[in-house]
Amino acid sequence: MWLKLFRCSALSSKHFSYFESILHEIVMSIRLLSIILICSILIVNPQYLQTDTLEFLEVGSFAQYKQEFSTGETHELYWEIISMEHSNIEIQVRSHGLIFNTTTETFATISGGGTLVADKNSLVILYAYHPNGTEITDYPVGEKAAFWISPETNESTSIDTMYETNEFPVSFGPLEFDCLPTPRMCWMTENEYSFGNQMNRYYDQQTGIVLMIETNRTVSSVKISVLESLNDTNIEPLIEVVNGINLEIVVLGSSIVGFILIVIVLYLRKSTR
Repeated sequence: MWLKLFRCSALSSKHFSYFESILHEIVMSIRLLSIILICSILIVNPQYLQTDTLEFLEVGSFAQYKQEFSTGETHELYWEIISMEHSNIEIQVRSHGLIFNTTTETFATISGGGTLVADKNSLVILYAYHPNGTEITDYPVGEKAAFWISPETNESTSIDTMYETNEFPVSFGPLEFDCLPTPRMCWMTENEYSFGNQMNRYYDQQTGIVLMIETNRTVSSVKISVLESLNDTNIEPLIEVVNGINLEIVVLGSSIVGFILIVIVLYLRKSTR
């Protein structure tokens, strides 16, 4: 009788030790899986990391936008970083603008562009030059360029650029662009940057890069609108696949790998018993 009880007690103790060992292995495997998941999310979804805009912008970074005028004309807006020095940044710009003919009371598009020299950190424009190298005297020097805003922007951030004055953005989206692999959440600003000129600007929440611009102008009761939307870019955080189904696939894959690791550990533990 005592021998049977001793054997049962020994067997129970052995089973308890075995299950305790299994539980320990499961906990360790779960910890490993958690580390894998966290690393995967941080790698594939940089918006969880604090990002400084200029860390991913470099010489050669560009953005090209399709300009669609309500008159039926289609042109392009283009900017590219051509130089980055210790304190200054040079941005080459090409675009088409509007002029109003008071005689015919119609709008006409004109080509424009040049080079902007701005403070690297604040984006305050220091100089502006025509394509031939002569200085543009009527450009808003001293104001901020509006190609991007801080990626740390939120609803309480005041946006001040050459087009915006003390504007507080609202979250908008997601917006889809043919040139980008995933929809983007944006910060939208609504502003009247001059009399008769209403502009809505949409900045990517992750990078701060402007993705779309809506402009409505009215002069002498004549109205015209322009839609400028991102059509091409080489800016890595924008063109990398980091959101949506791709993130879900990575997380799912990591979970499967973690489950397989747990099964293997339990099998090896059992086979050594």
